[in-house]
Amino acid sequence: MEFTCNTCYDRKALTAMSRAVRKTIRKKSSRLLHIYSWVVIALCLLSIWVSWGDPWYVALDSAVILLLLLVQLKEDALNAFFARRRAMPRLEDCDTCFYSDYYETRFPGSVTQWQYDRILHLAETSRYIILILGKNHAQACGKADLAGGSVEAFRSFLEQKTGKETQYIGG
Repeated sequence: MEFTCNTCYDRKALTAMSRAVRKTIRKKSSRLLHIYSWVVIALCLLSIWVSWGDPWYVALDSAVILLLLLVQLKEDALNAFFARRRAMPRLEDCDTCFYSDYYETRFPGSVTQWQYDRILHLAETSRYIILILGKNHAQACGKADLAGGSVEAFRSFLEQKTGKETQYIGG
């Protein structure tokens, strides 16, 4: 059975990929960073309470708290923004064909073949099935542009080829 899909690597796709990598491969380090961030926020709140009479310290600590909260809430979108800025030009559209022994990605001007054993995790959102290849690398397959079978058949095909279970991460 052969599946094909076309994926546009826009902001939504990159954000979904960032979220999938954060919730699978980088789960432990992400949790530790969140704990450190909450500790710094608590220390800043304590500092605000102690230095309530000095408006400069209160403003500085408040700015640190707001920045940390913003980064925590929008970390996937920030990762997607920087990933898009690092990407090479004209690599927004990708065609991927899944064969029985390998899968092939086609960008304008290049074709790459990948073995299924290179996939570390499978993740799924409402719009994408995401192939996680490493700590900083993933590929998204858009469900809307999937050809060659249903999404359920594609998911079971990937699970059979990789030996991994698909983790639904929401979003």
